[in-house]
Amino acid sequence: MAHFNLKKGHNLKILGEPDKMLSSTISAENVYLYPMDFSGIKPKLLIKQDDLVSVGSPIFFDKLNPEVKFVSPISGIVSEIQFGERRVIEQIVIKGDGKLNILKDDSSKVNELSVDDLKSKLAESGLWPSIRQRPFSKIANPSQTPRDIFISVLSTAPFAVDYAFVLDGREKDFQTGLDVLAKLTSGSVHLNMSGAESAPIFAEAKNVQINTFSGPHPAGNIGVQIHHIAPIASKEDVVWYLNAQDVADIGEYIGTGSYPTEKIITIGGSSIVGPTYLKITKGTSLQDILRDKLISKDDLRIISGDVLSGETRSLGQGIRFYDETISAIPESTDREFLGWALPGLSKYSLSRTFLSALLPKKSTEFNTSMNGSHRAIISFGRWESVLPMDILPEFLVKSILARDIEEMEKLGIYECAEEDFALCAFVCQSKTDVSGIIRAGLQLAEQEG
Repeated sequence: MAHFNLKKGHNLKILGEPDKMLSSTISAENVYLYPMDFSGIKPKLLIKQDDLVSVGSPIFFDKLNPEVKFVSPISGIVSEIQFGERRVIEQIVIKGDGKLNILKDDSSKVNELSVDDLKSKLAESGLWPSIRQRPFSKIANPSQTPRDIFISVLSTAPFAVDYAFVLDGREKDFQTGLDVLAKLTSGSVHLNMSGAESAPIFAEAKNVQINTFSGPHPAGNIGVQIHHIAPIASKEDVVWYLNAQDVADIGEYIGTGSYPTEKIITIGGSSIVGPTYLKITKGTSLQDILRDKLISKDDLRIISGDVLSGETRSLGQGIRFYDETISAIPESTDREFLGWALPGLSKYSLSRTFLSALLPKKSTEFNTSMNGSHRAIISFGRWESVLPMDILPEFLVKSILARDIEEMEKLGIYECAEEDFALCAFVCQSKTDVSGIIRAGLQLAEQEG
């Protein structure tokens, strides 16, 4: 067991922390599938509008990896297929019929299946997209064998789920999922947890290398953990990673032959009435999830994901495939007159610009205001202070803006993912979209590197 104590970073104290209780189960009237949630795929439809589908019915596949299927988490009718420019599939809506028609595969035991059999079953089942790879944070290629596989059960992002809580009662499924993953790699399955974690489902897990981390966010980010355990050396140095609930889903599917349709999420933020945990059908609309749970539907921003790295979505859209959090905070377009000249006792500040930096941090009602406008990048060391990686973020960003691929590679672009730089954007005095630049750099490196 290896332990890593990270010093850099920051835990945001945002008003609206979810209570650790499962308050209800949301029955989905419609589910929404978004091919654009999956980086780097070219979707091809397997259905057409008004087709009837069951739980586990293939909806589309990836033309680059035709064996990888994306399936329906509900039985019903395909009510809408929305296309964008150049016939790009933007959204697929499935209207539930209230029934539970399920496509089932034969249940199996892990030790009875070969590696190829396991890959084939997971690709056909619709669970393979839950396995992603680094570099590039895209769906893993089934034809490859990863150097290692990483799973983080340490939650440090705002409003993140407590994995020991959400996986209570799924101990057998989780261990079966770990056993499956152990057969898919030539290296180790790394299970990364808090140094204070005592839940038996994690502390007593088998077929894994246990690593413990302590420190502020982003200590729970899988990219930060990979960087400290076994850094990615090149474009060809491929590792896989996935969420803990997805590990349990894989184990459940192997044991039952049925596609797991539900997951547990948190809803949090100062615009939420009673922030809590909910069990939902995958792909459920935000309208169904947040019904009767918003203080007001006006002047707020709903985010699929956490407030640092999530994506703004409307009530008429669904939760993103990988997200386990829904955040809602007030929208603000107000500009404070001479705000820089005020003492700022109530401002949430990580610098010494305002007097609030000298006061204990308390939960704050954050809104969407940037408190300033975009300006030139100035070196103050703010990015480095919240990035617990041996990377020079300012030089990396400038090399991306200059489209200097060779310099990007030297500065560690293949170790990066946009969510690892979200705090850099939060603390940036220049209001630079650091995460967006990192995403653009990864796309450039994959295309031309």
